[in-house]
Amino acid sequence: MNSRVRWTLGSGVVLVLTTALTTGWPSDIHAQRWDAADQQPPPPGGPSNDPQPGYPGYGPQPGEPGVPQQPPYPQQAQPDPQQQPPYPGYPQQQPQQPYPGYPQQQPQQPYPGYPQQQPQQQPYPGYPQQQPQQQPYPGYPQQAGTPPAPAPSVPPVVAQTASPTAKLVFTAVSEEAKTALLGCLDAVENLRWELSRSRCADAQSKDPQLALATALLAQVATTPVQAKERAKEATEQLSKRALADGERLFVEALIALAEGRRSPAKKALDGLVQLVPGDRRAVFHRGLLHYRYGNLEGAKADFEKATQLDGKFGPAWNALGFVLLRGERPDDALKAFEKYAEVAPKEANAFDSLASFYLRKGQAGQAAEAARKAVELDPKFGKAQGRLGDAQLCQGNATVARRAYAAMASVGDAGERHDAVMRSARSHLFEALGTPTARHYQDTERELQAEVDLCTKQGLGAERLHALIELCRLQIERGALAEAGQTLRRAQDLLPTGKPATGSETKAESSETGAEKSRDKAAPPASGGKALTEEEKTRYGTDVLSLRAMLLWAVGERGLAEERAVELEALLPGLPGLLRGRELRGDLAARTGDRQQVVKLLDGDGYEELRPVPRFALALALGGGKAGERLDAPRARTLMEALSRRCVNDLEGALTRGRARAWLKQTPAEASEK
Repeated sequence: MNSRVRWTLGSGVVLVLTTALTTGWPSDIHAQRWDAADQQPPPPGGPSNDPQPGYPGYGPQPGEPGVPQQPPYPQQAQPDPQQQPPYPGYPQQQPQQPYPGYPQQQPQQPYPGYPQQQPQQQPYPGYPQQQPQQQPYPGYPQQAGTPPAPAPSVPPVVAQTASPTAKLVFTAVSEEAKTALLGCLDAVENLRWELSRSRCADAQSKDPQLALATALLAQVATTPVQAKERAKEATEQLSKRALADGERLFVEALIALAEGRRSPAKKALDGLVQLVPGDRRAVFHRGLLHYRYGNLEGAKADFEKATQLDGKFGPAWNALGFVLLRGERPDDALKAFEKYAEVAPKEANAFDSLASFYLRKGQAGQAAEAARKAVELDPKFGKAQGRLGDAQLCQGNATVARRAYAAMASVGDAGERHDAVMRSARSHLFEALGTPTARHYQDTERELQAEVDLCTKQGLGAERLHALIELCRLQIERGALAEAGQTLRRAQDLLPTGKPATGSETKAESSETGAEKSRDKAAPPASGGKALTEEEKTRYGTDVLSLRAMLLWAVGERGLAEERAVELEALLPGLPGLLRGRELRGDLAARTGDRQQVVKLLDGDGYEELRPVPRFALALALGGGKAGERLDAPRARTLMEALSRRCVNDLEGALTRGRARAWLKQTPAEASEK
């Protein structure tokens, strides 16, 4: 069964140690909630989500300002097309072009190294002493042949006295090794992942027992398994060398973070700050921990303290800028980013942060200038290349932007390469001045399919799943329901929790060919032979459920589509699930042309937290119809103007930026608005 949907317009995802602290270090620093329990934080809510360099794409969390505490979920009756006249801007039943389905949030890859399932908590402070065999009493005759008692396996702690001027002391076999260690730490704090791996490896080559270098490598590891291995190695190294109290606490905090043990990490960092209150790094790293778990006030206080202790410590200014940005203080955030560039004029990340800020504000020209400066300082800084591409794309230079994305793919790790390819694929949609044409869809799908094939060959399961999800959404967009069903089935097969085929499947979903089935069965399992993390299962599971609902709705199975919204709320417990269910129901109402229901569902408390596509649906509902019939034309125009200026290369932006600009052009402001 192949049904098409038509959509007409108008009349026609620092050590900003969040990396180290999530296994990623912040850049956007989207934080997760702070809890007393030592448990894994909830998954991101969505590239909200335009992740900044090195910062995990954390989305808005329950309880934060602007997040709805109890989003309304009115039960919507099945709309009757005979009783509700359609209005321009929403697809009617059986049209030819699809309504822009809700693209799922850009999966922000969690920074590797923070496992989703919490390992058994280790006791703090983590000085496991093996009890040596008891020494004989002096002068007591020994039995012949009795070997001497072994020495303790753990070296004694080097006592360090707390004082207002106490500093962290680092241990190495030579000054050369210590210099390499400090270079490694500096690279991590400035979010330079590739550079930090190189410098930390150099430090280890000069001193193989540098526990701090190994713990830092755990923070920038490319996979959770690798992060755990590095953390285990660092723990073993701690037992072989005497370290000062401060350095040992620092290493133990990093190990706990890499293993996902939040409470021991917090205790270690609190102890470190108490021991060396005058050290900028101790306060700074604790601020990163606060930020990661949503304690923005605590993070802000620590970052400000770090800048007071050392006004030239650039990473603290960078982290402070992102905290202020999240607190809706853009002017103060810009001052912090500019201070970062002032105190670290040769640090590429400082200008990349400025470029990120300007992109958020829709100032593409200034963003391009800052990103170009970052690339000049370090052409191998992949994130800066990507930022330059985004700025050029927002300026309308898609061809030039794709060259920057190609450069990003050539210098970054596997994760950055995948991100660059996805940005390049979406750039074709950004070229559309309204609804994408068949050519735009074809160019985008061609690149996405090539990425699916490459990830299949290389065994990159999570990346392959991501590409399949975006490919399926675009196929629904252009009305290719049979192809979308086949792509969706391939995505479901990669999810460990995927359900077997049932009678509720559409013909499109069940029409996968034998060749396609055998191709995925022969492919390596997800995550390069390793199971998906719990966070990945949840994130991609919600994407798949939303796509399934849209596909069912498109072929007339409205009851089954509504059931998927209920499943979505169950998969994401609490407010995140309610918000996603609300967005999905609003999308389904928009596909029917029920303007009143769209507004009822999407214009409640916390509508500011909606992703771009549901925001676009709300704007169409408010501003649709003829002059005098519009529900709230000024609000519609405000929403459309914000969407037209949004400079984030994700599928949400690709599906809304051009359409919003076309709507503004085709819908002149009324006299009352002016």
